[in-house]
Amino acid sequence: MNRPCNILLCLLLTLPVLATAGRAHGQEVLEVEQEKTFVYEEPSSLSSVLRKLYVGELVLAVERVRSAENAEWLKLRLGDAVTGFARAERFVPATGLPTSRYRPASVVRDDKPFGVGAGMLGETFGPFLKARYLFFTRLGLVVAPGLVFDGYSVKGRSLSFGLISHLSLHNLSPVVEVGVVNLSYGQDISTLNIWGLYTHGGLEWMLDAGFYITAGVTFVRSLDISVAYSWQDNNNPHPVPGTFGNVGSHISNNNFYVVHPSVTVGWGF
Repeated sequence: MNRPCNILLCLLLTLPVLATAGRAHGQEVLEVEQEKTFVYEEPSSLSSVLRKLYVGELVLAVERVRSAENAEWLKLRLGDAVTGFARAERFVPATGLPTSRYRPASVVRDDKPFGVGAGMLGETFGPFLKARYLFFTRLGLVVAPGLVFDGYSVKGRSLSFGLISHLSLHNLSPVVEVGVVNLSYGQDISTLNIWGLYTHGGLEWMLDAGFYITAGVTFVRSLDISVAYSWQDNNNPHPVPGTFGNVGSHISNNNFYVVHPSVTVGWGF
């Protein structure tokens, strides 16, 4: 084969590549700027609508064309073999594209429904351990055994159990807790026993790792108040019940009321 034929063959093989490169160079990534932007089969609003575009959506324009009315239209690629036309003034160059990695939203309490924490005061008169299980995202069960302190002395024990609800799905959420509490206070020959209802309201902050801290205020009201004596002191005709310290100071007219701050630090898993 002679040299002119070789040159002609090379040109024929190169033309499709050049044409493809030219088309790729003319492509534009645009962003939809206006509401009610439609893609038509032809560059005319009287032709059939292929689909509706939404504000902020990105499209690939492969060509700019003029309609019979001299309006500028864009030829959009909608798939491997589907194209359509839309008015050019409804698009702007795509700028400020997201550069950070997308992270799907998650609710930490869904991933870590169990929790164990240590707290102070609240529905008790001393330190306590509180365990919880969230059987729903915003609702769960709590139980808290603890000690009743008066000053620096242990005077009795406490036990509470109830329902806990987180009002928000975020890591920082208002929290509400309602339940029943039992308090005992031993003094001399008698023991004060109180059954009551408690309501707690506050805020909880939970980290993605599972650590959480809850702070709020708890109100307790008695359901039943009783004093017990040992059997060997039953023969005492006038047993003296005592004042029962700090716990007894909240009893008035056969009712027990108390408002306490509460702080709990725990770990979810």
